[in-house]
Amino acid sequence: MSREFTRRMLELKDQGMFDKDHLIQDLLEYLSEDEVKDFVRRNDFFGFEDLGFTSSWLDKDDDNALEEDFA
Repeated sequence: MSREFTRRMLELKDQGMFDKDHLIQDLLEYLSEDEVKDFVRRNDFFGFEDLGFTSSWLDKDDDNALEEDFA
């Protein structure tokens, strides 16, 4: 699979064409909850215990789980 768009977006980011915070926000809003959850799991992105989350938070299948945890 070609990653032409990914490579081009990374090049433009490196050239300062995008605000990194804006790009992150847009990508997180675009991805499904399951895709974000998979990303977090695969990359062990942050320590859930340090943020008050339990391991069961990762197992939730509810699309509103994130909203409930931050409500």
